Amino acid sequence: MMSGRVLKKVTKVVLACALLLAILVGPFVTFYLMWMLPTSTLEPIGSDVGVSWVIESLPDEFSVAGSEILFRERDLLGLPSVSAAIAFDGELQWAGAVGYSDLSAQIQVTLDSRYRIGSTSKALTASLLARLLDKEMIDLDLPATEYFPNVPDHLKQITPRMLASHTAGVRHYSNSPFLIYWPARHPSFSNTAYETIEDGLEIFINDELLFIPGTGFNYSTYGFSLLSRLMEGATETEFSTLLASELFEPANMKNTAVDKRGEMVGRVSFYTSSTGKYSEAYVTDSSYKIAGGGIVSTPTDLVNLGQLLFGNGFVSEQSKQIMWSPVILADGSDNSESYGLGWRINTTVSLLGEDMPIEIIHHGGSQVGGVTFFMLVPDYGISVAAMANTDAGRQSVEDITYELVRLAVTEITKRR
Repeated sequence: MMSGRVLKKVTKVVLACALLLAILVGPFVTFYLMWMLPTSTLEPIGSDVGVSWVIESLPDEFSVAGSEILFRERDLLGLPSVSAAIAFDGELQWAGAVGYSDLSAQIQVTLDSRYRIGSTSKALTASLLARLLDKEMIDLDLPATEYFPNVPDHLKQITPRMLASHTAGVRHYSNSPFLIYWPARHPSFSNTAYETIEDGLEIFINDELLFIPGTGFNYSTYGFSLLSRLMEGATETEFSTLLASELFEPANMKNTAVDKRGEMVGRVSFYTSSTGKYSEAYVTDSSYKIAGGGIVSTPTDLVNLGQLLFGNGFVSEQSKQIMWSPVILADGSDNSESYGLGWRINTTVSLLGEDMPIEIIHHGGSQVGGVTFFMLVPDYGISVAAMANTDAGRQSVEDITYELVRLAVTEITKRR
C-alpha cells in the first residue's frame, strides 16, 4: 500500500500529465469540433434550385444530361452547390449550376457565382507566365537575383522555370499532424493578411531547400509564391495587377479575381461538408499564396480561357509547348508527376476506355471552402471545369468533368 506522501506525488504527476495533455490536445479537439465537424443537415433540393445555359446548336439531351450529373453529384456527396461548364469548337457549349451559394440565406447559385479554385490557380499563373514569355518580359532560365535582388543566398540560383515546375526544392506545407488542427498554425488555415507578395514569403523564405535545384521534384505552393515575386520584379508590376491586366482582362474573365478577405461580390459562402451534413468553413486568408492558390473564378471563365489557349494569338505555340511539356530533371529523367509549367500532362484510359488512351492537360485545386478541377483535352479541343463550395468533393468535381467530356466527345464525333 502506498504511503500518503507517495500518493500525493503520484497524484501530482498524474495531474501534471493531464494538464500537459489538455494543453497539447485541447486546441486540436476544439478546432475540430468547431470547424471540421459538419453538424447541420443539408436538405434535398428540387429541380428549381438549378440553372443551365446551352448553345443553340447543342441538342437538348446534352443539357438535360449535364444537369442530371450535377444534381446527382450534389446529392450523392452532400455538396452545398456545384457548378460546371464545357467548351469546344472555340466557344462555350454548356454551363450549369445547382444548389446554394449561401445555405443560411437560401441564396441560389448562378453561373456567375465565384468559387475558390485552390491550386488550379497555378494553371492560371502559368498561362500568365507564358504570355510574359511571349512579350520577352521574363526569361525562364535567369537566376532569381535577376528579378529579386534581395533573395536569400540559398535561393539565388533558382529560376522561374524551376519554380513553375516544382523542381526548385522549395518545401510545401508542413505535413505534421500536430499542426493540422491547431488554429491558424497550419498554412492551410492561415488567416494572416499580408500586404505584399514579398511579405508572405516570410513563411518559408529562410528554410533550407529539399534538394539541389533542378535535381528533384517537390510540389510546392510556396514555390509559386516566390515565382510571383520574380514576375513582379521582371515586370515592375504588382502581381494582382499583372493578373488582371495580362490575363483576366484580355481573356474576358469577368468573374475571375484575386481572393479577398471579407465580402466579395458574387463569391459563394464556404463550407466544410460530408454526406448530408455541413458547417461553415473556418475563415482563412489566401494573400500568402495568390499565385498558387488564391484566385476565385467560375467554370465558364476557365473553359473560355481554355479555348483561347487552344487558339492562335493568346499564347504562342512555342510557349504552349514549353508550358504543356513535362519538365526533365537534371539527370535526364522525367519528374514524378509529369508536371510541365503549372499544368499536369497525362495520358489516360479512364476517360474514353482502354482502347482509346488520350492526352489530358489539367490541374485540380482543394482548399478550405472550395474544390475545383480544370481539364483540357487537346485531341478534341475540349476545355471543361467543375467547382464546389466545400473542401469535400474533390473526386466528385473531377468525375463531373470526365462525364461531361464523354458527352462532348459523342457530340463532336457526330459532327465529324
